Parts: sequence; structure tokens; C-alpha cells
Amino acid sequence: MADAPKTVWPLIKSAYIDEFGQIEPDVHNAAGELWHKHGESYALSMLQDSAAGRTLMLKAAAKVSRKRAEQPDHINYLKAYLFTTFKRLVLEELQKRNGHREHEDARRAELSQGEHSVVEDVDRKILIEQLCLRMDAWTRKVFELRALGYTFEKMERELSLKANAIRAKYCQEVHRLKKEIESETREAEERTSEAKESVKF
Repeated sequence: MADAPKTVWPLIKSAYIDEFGQIEPDVHNAAGELWHKHGESYALSMLQDSAAGRTLMLKAAAKVSRKRAEQPDHINYLKAYLFTTFKRLVLEELQKRNGHREHEDARRAELSQGEHSVVEDVDRKILIEQLCLRMDAWTRKVFELRALGYTFEKMERELSLKANAIRAKYCQEVHRLKKEIESETREAEERTSEAKESVKF
């Protein structure tokens, strides 16, 4: 099957209003970058529908623009938050199409197994999205299969590995990425705190 043509996503300099509401220019442009890097391929793999995926990315951009207007300090990592919102919309659409209710719950629960409830809901969603963006192709494939309700046992034939080996490799990689992101987040928070302190004086 030939590759689908790449969707043009022009950069803009001012806000506009579409069917989902107002979209800020930096959110629109971030959505375009995410669409070309990860979004279109994700929409095709999950929905087999690039046009529907693009519409959902615009819907995500409107939702994030509205959220940021309501709570300016709520979103610290725009692209991660935007891509999280987009993937949630894609999975909701997948639920509608397939009639399955467990996809979103599986997605939420997948990477939070064994986590202590010290991270707030928004931070956990951002962490999950950061993990997804950094996963290699194999780990992302396992993650998406898990989100679709596959057990490790059901993946054996597709991945040509035993369930225990898949589980061990996957969990080890997720744990490594999680530690890496948490370390970077702590460093960023410390730098922000130091910067705020220096402004006071």
C-alpha cells in the first residue's frame, strides 16, 4: 500500500476560531509539529484515518488553548500536554468506532502500575506522554497493544517472544525512561526555583 500524502500544516501568527473554539498560534504551530512527527502516524495506526486524526489534533489544540486561557499556570509542557490530549481524543474515537470501553482505562493504567499516588493526575498524564514520546518503536508497539487490551500472552506470536520476556523487557524500558524523565523534571524545577529566588533579590 502506498504511503498517504503528508498533510500540509501551515504556521500561523495570530489566533483563530474554528468549529472547536479559539486556537492560539503557538498551540496551533505546536500541533502542526506534533502532527508531522508523531500524530499522523499515530492516527493512521489507531484509526486508519488521517483526516479524522487531523480533525482530532485541531480539537486538541482548541481544548488546550481554552485550558491555558482558564488556568495560565496549569500547563508547563505544552507539547506533552497537547499530545496527551490528542491521544486521549483518538482513543475515545476508537472506542466509539469499536464499541470497546476499556481502551482509555487500559491506557491510563498501563504505565501507572506500581506507582505511588504522589503524582497528581495532570503530572501523571504528562509523564505518560513523555514516556510515549521517548519510547523506541518496539516499546511503543507493546504500549499500544496493551492500550488495545492485549495481554502479554497474546503478543507472543506477533513479537516472536515469550510473554515473560516481553513483560520483562517492556517494564525495564518503561522504568528506565520514567527515572530519566523524573530526573530531568527535578532538575528543571530546581532551575526554575533558583531563577525565581534570584528575581526576588
